[in-house]
Amino acid sequence: MIQIITYGTNKYKEYPETTYKISRLGEIQALDDFEICIIDLSSEYLWRYDEIQPTNVNCYKDLLTIKEAITNSVKSKILIILPQNELFYYYKIRKHINSRYEDVLDKHIYLKDNKENLVKIINNNLLNMGKTKLLFEKTRTVVEDMNIEADFNFTNYQEDKFEALTFSKNSNKITTIRKDNIFITTLNILENMEILKVFINNYCNEKQKKIIRDAFNMADKVIVLSEEWKEYFDTIIENKDKVVIIYNSIVVPKNFEKNLDSNKIL
Repeated sequence: MIQIITYGTNKYKEYPETTYKISRLGEIQALDDFEICIIDLSSEYLWRYDEIQPTNVNCYKDLLTIKEAITNSVKSKILIILPQNELFYYYKIRKHINSRYEDVLDKHIYLKDNKENLVKIINNNLLNMGKTKLLFEKTRTVVEDMNIEADFNFTNYQEDKFEALTFSKNSNKITTIRKDNIFITTLNILENMEILKVFINNYCNEKQKKIIRDAFNMADKVIVLSEEWKEYFDTIIENKDKVVIIYNSIVVPKNFEKNLDSNKIL
């Protein structure tokens, strides 16, 4: 089962309760009760701050609670979905509006123009990404037959031992990174349920990743292969850095897992 932790629950009304547990930001369930926990930072209403500078968010205490839960989690996979280029509203003042005074957030800035603070907010309140930075560039990443959009991509992620998982089409910008059980993506995978399913099946599915690892382990050891197998392993070796991206475009030979055992060389 999958837990989605989110600021607003309305867009998840159609998600089946048998598969998804939708939790409000301040009402999370134990992370290790679920195989995957998705932390949705994409809501425009999350990016609000009453103070004079856009250096934090009003719900930072809820994020700190999730941070503590992540630290104590031992088995759940954590998928953090970063926002698109939303407007960040800040600086609460009282204004005279329609014959009465109201509290309003008087200033705003696009996240692309506040991306250094965006990273700091995540680092301080949710997960320390180290020296990882965000760049603003609109891209599309292809997963199976779906084009998934993103407004940001990652740089400097290698210094903190993150690995790249998804790359944008043509420009090869990094749109998903991973370290251990933590996945962070800039892809708009919550646009609909089908996109989310495809992403999880491709990048959070342990069985599929085991198949890839086993292929790596035996690819250099196989002596005699049919043309079909040779082409398969040659493709893997040639594209190791992006194997997760191209995996779905490779035709896997029948009985692949069974043949891994019979073809192993000691």
